[in-house]
Amino acid sequence: ALRLQNKKEEADEIKERLANVEISRKKEKENTTKSLWDAVFTDPSEAFEIIMDPNKKEREEETRLKKQVKASKKAWRKIREQRLKFLDGNND
Repeated sequence: ALRLQNKKEEADEIKERLANVEISRKKEKENTTKSLWDAVFTDPSEAFEIIMDPNKKEREEETRLKKQVKASKKAWRKIREQRLKFLDGNND
């Protein structure tokens, strides 16, 4: 569509970006396969866990992030209570 609008530089740039993304996806997939085989040989129990539960790391990361958010909110509430009481509607 960009080429029809005589925007060849933009079209070439987008094409190049898409090619780079595709290459990086292939490399990542290859590295994942290699790391799985490495894990099988170095620590078979960990490899078994990866095979049985491939999303474990993502779930752990989500849990860690939720804990950080919760701690941040708690800290903010404490700061708000100490320094910004005047913002609450309960002006006595």
